[in-house]
Amino acid sequence: MTDLRAERRPTIDGRTGVRGGAMTRGAAALAFAPAPTDPAQSAPATFPDRPARPPRRHLDVAPNPHRGSRLARFLVAVGIAATVVCLFVIVAANVVMAQQSYELDRVRAQQQDAQRSNAELRSEVARLSSPSRIVTEAERLGMIPATDFGFVQSTGAHDAPVNGDAVAETLRDTAEATRAADDSTP
Repeated sequence: MTDLRAERRPTIDGRTGVRGGAMTRGAAALAFAPAPTDPAQSAPATFPDRPARPPRRHLDVAPNPHRGSRLARFLVAVGIAATVVCLFVIVAANVVMAQQSYELDRVRAQQQDAQRSNAELRSEVARLSSPSRIVTEAERLGMIPATDFGFVQSTGAHDAPVNGDAVAETLRDTAEATRAADDSTP
């Protein structure tokens, strides 16, 4: 087997390639690159007109993985809190609506009871104010139908106080006149 390092040749642009000038990249290029033996080759080139730079560190500070996620965690927490508050508001609204529904049912039941009672009272008024019932009740109390009609006339003094004895005397006179008229009729 042949050693691949022996077959390395410079290309047109000054880089080394493997077997016929083909360029290599990445890990393969490092694997086949010859190790520098002279310390002058490995030292960086210095230029007299430029100030010397400090050696470059090949290690950089890794970004904080929690730096960007702090905002994300805050937004997630706010979202969860907003969701919980919304759910609480929805449950509270449902509770209030259920209470109002029970109150509405109670008021409707009261309204139906009042309407039923009103209908019963109207029926009672209609029954009690019927002419046949009034006649029956009057006969039960000993009243008889009037045969002759009479009128009571006042003395003409509207501002005089009404005397109960005068009214009773007028009613007695009217009743006696009525009886006399009934007795004189054959």
